[in-house]
Amino acid sequence: MIALAYKKLNNYDENIKDRDIYENDLTFLGFAILKNELKESTKDTIIELKKCDFKLTMITGDHLNTSINVSNECYILDSNKLLITMNSYDQVNLNIEHNGKNISLNDLKLLDLDDYEIAINNRSLHILIKLKDKEDINDELFNKIINNTKVFARMNPDDKQTIVKLFKNMNYVVGMCGDGANDCLALKEAHVGLALSNSESSLAAPFSSKKYEISSFIVLLKESRCALTTCFHSFKFMVLYSMIQSLTVCLLA
Repeated sequence: MIALAYKKLNNYDENIKDRDIYENDLTFLGFAILKNELKESTKDTIIELKKCDFKLTMITGDHLNTSINVSNECYILDSNKLLITMNSYDQVNLNIEHNGKNISLNDLKLLDLDDYEIAINNRSLHILIKLKDKEDINDELFNKIINNTKVFARMNPDDKQTIVKLFKNMNYVVGMCGDGANDCLALKEAHVGLALSNSESSLAAPFSSKKYEISSFIVLLKESRCALTTCFHSFKFMVLYSMIQSLTVCLLA
């Protein structure tokens, strides 16, 4: 949402750099409301991937509340599970909310995190990594938090790459979809990177799609499974062919 206002300037001096001199006593015009709708195939694609037991996570630069709303809309978040949010406002204090109430890290340790889903912003991620490095939280708790996090919000390019590395360290085979320059590092770091645009991301990712929808990822998975099956059958054919030739020579000798 963007607020629009105007003001008539009788005397304008371009050398004055202080915007506050001009940006006061404005006449309000109204609000410009922008909404980025989900593409038609998004929900069906996510449902299909979840049925195939893929773990789905959103990594975005958007605000945490916006990210949670979109994740609910496209079924990344499970409506049957409670949500824990970590929306820290600085790099020191970890702000954790559960059922609308602030809880401490010690309270979090008492919860069975497998029964919850988590949404965190970039500052919270930085704090958790620092706590892990200082051994204030153990590897098991840290991995549980990351593993149950479905929404990573306000993430910059380095943060996205860090998240991919964290999942790789937990022995996941990581696939990443992205459409912008801020996704390049994560696309390159992932085992399978799919660029959904012709921007810089298409240069960094091993795969790119002309169809700018995440349904392209399902096509990529099917093609890769087909390629793997073809390789196995080719290998079996070559082995059996050699065995048959050897057996024929032995029988005819």
